[in-house]
Amino acid sequence: MNISKRSVIMSLGGLVAIGALVIGALNWQRSERTNLEIVSASLAAAHPQIAHWPASQLASAPGMIILIDVREADEFAVSHLRGAVRLAPAASPADALAAIPQDISGAAVVFYCSVGARSSAMAEKLRPALMQRGAGAVVNLRGGIFAWHNDRRPLVAPDNKDTEWVHPYNAVWGKLVNRTEWTRSIPEAAR
Repeated sequence: MNISKRSVIMSLGGLVAIGALVIGALNWQRSERTNLEIVSASLAAAHPQIAHWPASQLASAPGMIILIDVREADEFAVSHLRGAVRLAPAASPADALAAIPQDISGAAVVFYCSVGARSSAMAEKLRPALMQRGAGAVVNLRGGIFAWHNDRRPLVAPDNKDTEWVHPYNAVWGKLVNRTEWTRSIPEAAR
């Protein structure tokens, strides 16, 4: 097997970035105050090839926006951003590209997940193909749906009705949601 120096360096760089994210997560976990910004900054540093927009920038962005939710089906079923298309985090590049509209000329393709880890990785992986299709930008929502929820921006349930609920992903990452009383792992319809 012939492994290039570049691929080894890129792999090591990815491991270092993941290590920094874990260390950052452990640091905020030890403190009484959790900080989504620490995690967001680590992810932005680990994925510099894509833009990382804060919720305020997405909310006021002009032009065509294509929203891609990179979370599991149960997370999406609790809530998501209006108009988002769900993409499984483990989707192959071919399956992911098939789920995204063909005509994206000039559009900002915005990926999000809970905090930005899964969506940053997917956005980075698909960026070359999306730019080739004519995307104006390939973006990760900085802080993911948690930042959106923390800013009290609108979310919808699968029936397209407004909801305050957000899936916490797990007990550790769910601490990054400011209003933890509005987290749930089961969709309201299933309760």
